[in-house]
Amino acid sequence: MKEITDFNPVIYNKNPQIRYVIGWKRKLINRLFKSIFRFPLFSTFYDNSIKPDSRGEWIDLVVFAGSPSWHGEPSRDLYDLIIKYNLPTIFLGIGLGQDINIQKLKQYELDVLKKALTITVRDQKASNLLKEYHAIFKPCPALFSSTENREIKQVNKIALIFATHEGPIDNRVSEKVSTYLKHLYLDLIKNSQFEFEIICHYIDEMAEAKEQFKDHEIHYSFDSKDYLSIYKKYDFVIGSRVHGLGIAASMGIPGVMISHDVRSDTVKGFLSSIISTNDSIEHNRSIIQNKIENVHQQSIKLLEHKKIHQDFFNKTLTKVIPTS
Repeated sequence: MKEITDFNPVIYNKNPQIRYVIGWKRKLINRLFKSIFRFPLFSTFYDNSIKPDSRGEWIDLVVFAGSPSWHGEPSRDLYDLIIKYNLPTIFLGIGLGQDINIQKLKQYELDVLKKALTITVRDQKASNLLKEYHAIFKPCPALFSSTENREIKQVNKIALIFATHEGPIDNRVSEKVSTYLKHLYLDLIKNSQFEFEIICHYIDEMAEAKEQFKDHEIHYSFDSKDYLSIYKKYDFVIGSRVHGLGIAASMGIPGVMISHDVRSDTVKGFLSSIISTNDSIEHNRSIIQNKIENVHQQSIKLLEHKKIHQDFFNKTLTKVIPTS
């Protein structure tokens, strides 16, 4: 069998700023126009990813990985492609970004789920929803994003993941969470002896981060791959971004999640503690301090946790990856 690394990756870009370009009105007009003239009236989009009219006979495997957007309209084109070309499909670490029930899933989604080679889910709600499809409760694949491992023995430098209520709706947090983050971070900086740096995941956060944290290094990149090198220099991570904590956890760096929606439960798969914006800053500071005091034990446990689940995923993928 081929090594899992021996493949040509192709992306299905589900970013709403891409998919909304071809909203339902354009889709309908395109289908009508194409049925008459055999070509669409509107261009779709121009990024280098799978498009609604892409051919699929050359695709060996479709992978849904670590996403709450495995269902719903943004992924409809991909399901159509899977069904049209009868493509082998696996779901790895999928979750729920909102509460749904099985009746709200479309028939085309159910048809693909029934034929899936394997399904793992990253939160309990998704596990309950998909139990009849033999879904297995496992961590989000972000836990395996780094090949490097570090055993953290003490904390010197801490990353604070910043987020605001400004910016695109799909990327922002609520104003309540944004305000709480600022107050919590300023409190930690004032009352702790550690070195703190700020990480932004979206460009919209940069201006406010610069304004609020003038005396601290601020890190951001447009390229998600850069975040492996950004996070690796810290000993501890605090923030509201699930995949920031996941990247850190993949290197053995413990963290604390500031919960802001149902996706926050995903970080349980990274062994992260979860704190609520409904609790006082003093209460949450105490939880963070306790976690920091036990960082060595937490880091060892995290590395063991990663290895156990990585072995599971490797064995599972070896069974289901097409060999021809």
